[in-house]
Amino acid sequence: MLMYLNACQDEATEATTQTRPPDPSETRQTTMHTVSSYSLLLSIAWGTGPEEMPAVLEEYPPFSLVAEGQMRRVYAPVRLYVDPQGGLHALADAVLRQEGAATVYLYHFDAGGTLRGRTPLALDHPKAVAWRIQDYVVDAEGYSYVLETLHGPPEAFPLNRVRKVRADGAVEWARAGLVTEDRVDFDTLEGSFSQLLIDGQGSVYLPTTEPAGALARLDPQTGAVAAVYAWDEGEDPFFMDAAGTAYCVAYLSEVNRRALAAFDLQSGAKKTTVGDEALYGWLTYPIGVDRAGHFYASLHADLARIAFDGRVVWQDRVENVVVPASEGAVFVSRSQTEPDRAVAVAVYRPDGTVAAESLALPPARAAAPDAAWRLIHVDDENRRYVFGGEQPGQAGTLLIYSEAGDLVEERTPPPDLLPLESRLENQLHWVAGADGSIYLPVTTPSGFSVVRIVPR
Repeated sequence: MLMYLNACQDEATEATTQTRPPDPSETRQTTMHTVSSYSLLLSIAWGTGPEEMPAVLEEYPPFSLVAEGQMRRVYAPVRLYVDPQGGLHALADAVLRQEGAATVYLYHFDAGGTLRGRTPLALDHPKAVAWRIQDYVVDAEGYSYVLETLHGPPEAFPLNRVRKVRADGAVEWARAGLVTEDRVDFDTLEGSFSQLLIDGQGSVYLPTTEPAGALARLDPQTGAVAAVYAWDEGEDPFFMDAAGTAYCVAYLSEVNRRALAAFDLQSGAKKTTVGDEALYGWLTYPIGVDRAGHFYASLHADLARIAFDGRVVWQDRVENVVVPASEGAVFVSRSQTEPDRAVAVAVYRPDGTVAAESLALPPARAAAPDAAWRLIHVDDENRRYVFGGEQPGQAGTLLIYSEAGDLVEERTPPPDLLPLESRLENQLHWVAGADGSIYLPVTTPSGFSVVRIVPR
């Protein structure tokens, strides 16, 4: 049964209501090129070698209605994680969704983006026939902790499993228990779990998903439960700082508001800031918390840093990112509506300079107000490729501009975009680090890249 530490019960909750933070649309035009710096942190080529990442292709777009020839293939997303020391890790597990592979790889990079190695993760349960990696964390010594769901014969599956894995793939310990949604028992690992957390001292935490409201601290040497903490406000996704304070966005049904919530696990102190109506949308998709307790959140293509008192203290917008293979520059694409509809491009070069460009849409394309357009490629002749207008049953159009910004070609339907397209992964895959940097995963024709945003 679920047991709670007495020190964590009956804590008072502080709540404050904040004034309305600015709406993203009110500031994006004036701050577009000045609020952040963008840089290419790392790139790894597609391939099967030890310093390459296997590419997995998925069908796109996910429309129920597609025109003839509209369905195409894109590179599957890669799952990022930033450890408490600033190291970056990338899990290439998309192959599990298609082929049921027996081994996938977790890649490890230092804070500067240098590849330090990869850890093989294998499906080694004798009766499991399929698996999914729910989450993972990596400690300062290079051990990986992996939370999995295993599938097999219905009388004994599905199973939760947590494993501690050495850098070479050898398993230090593993614990498994039945997936259940109506009760939680950390000792037998029964329940519903989707996340792992780790603090700066290497302590690993397992929060519940259904029913929510508790976290267990696991002994990193054995996997046994060392402590359990009750948190009535706790809802996934959870975040944790190096000091061992857990954070989340809580929904308060009695006031129909979302709130910023923090729980110091050592002292048992809890605090909550209730957001107002304008903050409600921002808190739908939190992506991380920094060491100062600022939340980071994405809302469609907008990004925000939110102080714990509920103020939005930084904003930016990014709709796509292009990383040309040979230049080292980062091209950030954003839509522009004033004075005319266009694709605004900010070019962040390795020497620190930033150039602003505007690629005007032709009148017939600009007249479609709901069509989205974004830069997807820059070729060896510095021509800009813009793709947009894709909708259910409509394949879209490829626009090609000269380096000077003149439209030189328009292709409807577009050619195969796989050899051209850089794709910023869905916002659910963006992550924020302890120093306030934001990491954007990008798939390109040549490999996988990570772009780092440093808010100013």
